[in-house]
Amino acid sequence: MKNLASLPVSSRFARQLVLGVTATFIATALPAQTATETPPAAPVMVPAPVDAGGTPGEPNNNGNNRRANFNPAEMQARMLAALRTQLDVPDDAEWALISERVTKVFEMRRNQLISGLAGGRLAGRFGGQVDPEQDALRTAISDKLPDTEIKARLARLRDARKQNETRLDQAREELRAVLSVRQEAVLVMAGLLN
Repeated sequence: MKNLASLPVSSRFARQLVLGVTATFIATALPAQTATETPPAAPVMVPAPVDAGGTPGEPNNNGNNRRANFNPAEMQARMLAALRTQLDVPDDAEWALISERVTKVFEMRRNQLISGLAGGRLAGRFGGQVDPEQDALRTAISDKLPDTEIKARLARLRDARKQNETRLDQAREELRAVLSVRQEAVLVMAGLLN
């Protein structure tokens, strides 16, 4: 494994994002066991891949890209199933309402986090939307435009970010409105609510 400090900044951000998403997934997908539960059955042994290669995104000895097997929709479905279990929502109609709002908050947060990766240049690679205001500011900086133009583009970017934050806060309130206190606490612990 490479030393994190020796990696380019964008690689470090990408690795930190992957580690953060993985940690969040593990924290939400694996419900905590209590002392009253029966111990789990013996673990099922799954054979390791023939050659998993190095870090995600690097080809293995077969020339295959490890990221090719990653399916974001499948991961999101697993995350939602785990959240449904943690939120204890047996009713399908209630879950449809909650999951729609959870998904909206999750996607808005993901886009917000991804737009910050390497100044937004990696947004498209990770499924996020490229921010046109951020692109305009990046162009102004690289083209060494006058300070007045950079200030104007910076103000537009800040306004766009404030609007996105307001929309995220509104989506969080809409989600909170359909949750019990316990469910709200679970989603605060999962990082979806403040």
